[in-house]
Amino acid sequence: MSRVVSYLMALCTFLLLLSCEGDDRIECMEIPVAVNRAGDVAPPLIVRNTKTVVTYFTPGGMGFSLDGTPRGKIDRIIRDNPDWQFLFYVDCSPKWKNTVIHYLNEYDCNFPVMLDYEGKFKQKNLVQKDLTGIGFILDADSRQLGCSVIGDSRSLFDSEFKKAKRMAK
Repeated sequence: MSRVVSYLMALCTFLLLLSCEGDDRIECMEIPVAVNRAGDVAPPLIVRNTKTVVTYFTPGGMGFSLDGTPRGKIDRIIRDNPDWQFLFYVDCSPKWKNTVIHYLNEYDCNFPVMLDYEGKFKQKNLVQKDLTGIGFILDADSRQLGCSVIGDSRSLFDSEFKKAKRMAK
């Protein structure tokens, strides 16, 4: 069974990389509802004209990805890269709010997550609407330098982020 999951993850990663080709810009938007592991928080202030890592999940995609992420890894990446902005969107209905908070607690995540109840991020940025998770590494002009979900040991984020940081200098 694990071999099938590994093949599916490799296929999904390949398809995601193909979908990230080109000079597409990603629009980061203010979402009025945000949570962290303690509950409701003020939404992150989106800084324009800065290098950004954007992660989009559905609740199921978030749980799957965090399950494959070593505890504390995402917070460490954020802490070690203060010149980058990190934004997290979860496309969900209000009934999923407690599940998102539960995931943040279960996997020891301290970063805030914007709950996109209206699906604005997906509508604006994703051609392939049935994705459960995708990550974008953007330059200061919001152009894609890389495409991979942060933290997940099954993704190519570490190598994509390293390459993007060289390109963004």
